[in-house]
Amino acid sequence: MLKCSISLSLLVFASVLVGCGSTSSQMATKTSEATEPAAAKPATANHFAFADIQFRPFNPKQPDGINVYAIVGNPGAGPFSAIVRFPAKFQMPLHSHDYAYDAIALSEGLYHGSSDGDVHDVAKGSLWRQPAKEPHVDGCKSDTFCYFLVSFEGPVNMVPEKAPSTEPHASVTTPDAIVWKEMRGGVKMAAIRGDHTKGPFLALIDFPAGLKTNVHTHSASFGGVLLSGTHHRGASEDALVTLSPNGVWFEPAGAAHMEKCGDKANCIFFVTFDGPLDHKAVVLTPGEGK
Repeated sequence: MLKCSISLSLLVFASVLVGCGSTSSQMATKTSEATEPAAAKPATANHFAFADIQFRPFNPKQPDGINVYAIVGNPGAGPFSAIVRFPAKFQMPLHSHDYAYDAIALSEGLYHGSSDGDVHDVAKGSLWRQPAKEPHVDGCKSDTFCYFLVSFEGPVNMVPEKAPSTEPHASVTTPDAIVWKEMRGGVKMAAIRGDHTKGPFLALIDFPAGLKTNVHTHSASFGGVLLSGTHHRGASEDALVTLSPNGVWFEPAGAAHMEKCGDKANCIFFVTFDGPLDHKAVVLTPGEGK
């Protein structure tokens, strides 16, 4: 069975929804096929509302299949983070990857499992960890697109598998089981991978409603995806861009920026840093809260 942090809330499907395009031909067995969707890491800061994200086919020969948007890194060359879009009623057949990945469900309708007969709903906001070289299936049971954020530890490839693992180790953490650590100024962090005090890391950040930072820089580059709330960020107070859920951004190392969470709800977002988090120069100004 798929191991879950709170497994009783995840349902097992008796049958798996398979889309018209969901055959083994969707799988790129050569890493080079994954290089097309990736863009070079931008040299300057950028921000995109979800509606403005330019998704590109994972396999250029199948534009109606899996589409991706690379936030940081190149899927065909090394570690990367990207938003993935599955078509409605789509299933990826049993497969594995050479590298492990962490993922976050950005919409409802996703499922994940160790085989066709052992799949589970993955609720919006859930995290999951897929070990390297372990067979699994993924899919979208929705009538519309399904979206998730994925961070691979190396370049992506997809290897068709004939049999499931006898001891699957994939794990799912539902939103209410995420472990948060108090930072400062009311900010919380939930570590996903890495140590933010020592080197590159992935984490969720919870900004209290109304919280604002000064204009500051970081010595590491980082990308982000807003999961909930209304988030304002930019180079100065009068140049803030407003992002709603699933909006993305990238800040190169040394780029001056500030951020503010909207007044009505906390802002929860994913970040991927290519080095440790230094925040000695960051001044936090609390808001009035919710």
